[in-house]
Amino acid sequence: MSELSVQEEIDKYNRKELRLYELSPDARAIVTNSSEQDRLGFTPDFVFRAAGTSMEKQRQTSLAAVQKLVAPNEVPPMQFEPEPTNPYDQHALKILVATARDSSGRYTCFEEIGYVPRGQCPNCGKSLTGKTFDTADHCPGCKAPLRTADGQFIDPKTHLNVYIGKLYREGRIKFSVESVTSAPGKPTLGLAVAIKVLN
Repeated sequence: MSELSVQEEIDKYNRKELRLYELSPDARAIVTNSSEQDRLGFTPDFVFRAAGTSMEKQRQTSLAAVQKLVAPNEVPPMQFEPEPTNPYDQHALKILVATARDSSGRYTCFEEIGYVPRGQCPNCGKSLTGKTFDTADHCPGCKAPLRTADGQFIDPKTHLNVYIGKLYREGRIKFSVESVTSAPGKPTLGLAVAIKVLN
């Protein structure tokens, strides 16, 4: 997003050409107003897009059900579930979201939607996976530095699933479905998750 001014980003967001998670931190701070506070119950510090939402057909079916529950002033509840036996990442953190309501209106049936991404650029929000996550010194999207000279991440949010997992275990996080997303020309749905870090 570095090529756009903050105002251009906001204009594109208002025209629904950009999602909240795609905005720079400055633009996101401006558009996250009281209506977002009312809908989510908090003003998010950052938003990320869930990983693995298109890996299984059932996840797409579940996302379609979640999309029907998202309302202008309400979002279905969600949960994180650590998965330390995941063969690809011992820090894997599943995302489960309510996909139905019972006859009394309570949310039920939490289904797996995807995972907290392994890594994310704290500057532009680009997901960092595989070799990029393991070796990149700079974000391939915005070119922001990711690591110090000794190879450590500059910002703990870069190793996103570890960062969120730690906050979750410590009870220092608020989280919510921000939106069900779709990319132009792609038949798959995604999930944007809003995060508030508590002191």
